[in-house]
Amino acid sequence: LSIEKMIGIYSYLLIAYLLLDLKKNDFIWQGIINGLLITAAISSLAILVSTYPYLENYQIGLRQLLSDPVYVYKLLPRLPYSLLFHPSVTAGYLVLLTPLGSYQLFQSRKLSWKILLSLGLAINLVVLVLTGSRGGLFGLICMLIAAVFLFKDKLLGVYQKHRLPILVVIGILSGGTVLIVILLASTRRLNLTGWSVQARLQLWRAALAIFRDHLLLGSGPGTFGQVYLQYR
Repeated sequence: LSIEKMIGIYSYLLIAYLLLDLKKNDFIWQGIINGLLITAAISSLAILVSTYPYLENYQIGLRQLLSDPVYVYKLLPRLPYSLLFHPSVTAGYLVLLTPLGSYQLFQSRKLSWKILLSLGLAINLVVLVLTGSRGGLFGLICMLIAAVFLFKDKLLGVYQKHRLPILVVIGILSGGTVLIVILLASTRRLNLTGWSVQARLQLWRAALAIFRDHLLLGSGPGTFGQVYLQYR
């Protein structure tokens, strides 16, 4: 257990404590959340703008973009490599910020702020899809399932009052999720047999075997890399 790891752990704990303490002040807390959402929207917009040279190079207009999105999706690189960011990291923070944006959208009473939040969420979700991240898609699905489980009582109450709109929203979300999965699969960005997935499965199998053989005390701090070679 190195000093760097200890510093990292204490830093995360300190940040968590500060965030919990700031939550007591609603004005500052809302400012932090809104600042995060605005920053994410601006970053996602910059990522989308970076695709313009590719669209211009292949002479893709708005009509082709709407009529054949699968073809356009195959041509574009995994975003945001064009800005030297990692797609999976981008997808990870967008998945974390999506529930915050959704919460703010439903809590806000101003129409102008609702419109801005809706645009920001739409831009973030588009970039999330364009990252082609399997982890991002899985995280988004898990987030939706967790949200339904946590707010099931409130959702049931809303469903009983507005059944038709709720069914329409569920249909749109389900259809959108299916289309995204089909889109990723058709462009081979959801390949579950590739070397990346197989390497992860191998690591998980080895980690499970190490955990089983060292159940009480573990293999020792920082020794996974060395012990893993014995279980490959």
